[in-house]
Amino acid sequence: MNTKRAIPVTIAAALFCLALGGAAGCTSTYSEANIGYSASARPVFKRSTRIYIATPSDGVYKKESIIMSGKRTADQLYVEFTKRAAKVSWRQVSESQDQALESARTSGADFLIFPIIVTWEDHDTEWSMRRDHITLRFEIYETTEGKRVYATEFSSKSRSMTEGGDTPQDLLPPVISDFVGTLYNETFAPKSI
Repeated sequence: MNTKRAIPVTIAAALFCLALGGAAGCTSTYSEANIGYSASARPVFKRSTRIYIATPSDGVYKKESIIMSGKRTADQLYVEFTKRAAKVSWRQVSESQDQALESARTSGADFLIFPIIVTWEDHDTEWSMRRDHITLRFEIYETTEGKRVYATEFSSKSRSMTEGGDTPQDLLPPVISDFVGTLYNETFAPKSI
């Protein structure tokens, strides 16, 4: 076999694959799936709506807890809600749904936002081409009666071509901004995963 000829062909094939993947993987994608509720059941918040955000338990991937993923999720929810609501409360420790509902009532909140990390996958995308992936479930409870009034899931995947250093945390801002925005009747156009 002529090794001088095989190397350039291999490099050319790799560059072709990178160009093809790069065209399809320049942006992250996300989608929303309502869980047992129609979009019309989604509550509509006003600036005066008082919000309590629960800090979710850390996500788990391959039986390992992803340290700080719950806090990072709650932090981003807090950032987005404070842009739109006059009063937002939260605790920086994970709470069960019952504990969070009690904290929400104590804080005088109208609604509890109870996030759950369903998926938190961090891959070496730049080497494996496997995309980072998160799925967040958001349950909304009316605090007076403690009734769940809405639930939805947002999923997001990273770009398939990265230069390294990307993490699932990078997917949080657009996903959470869009989730919170829907509660204030802001529109967005999810990109299918």
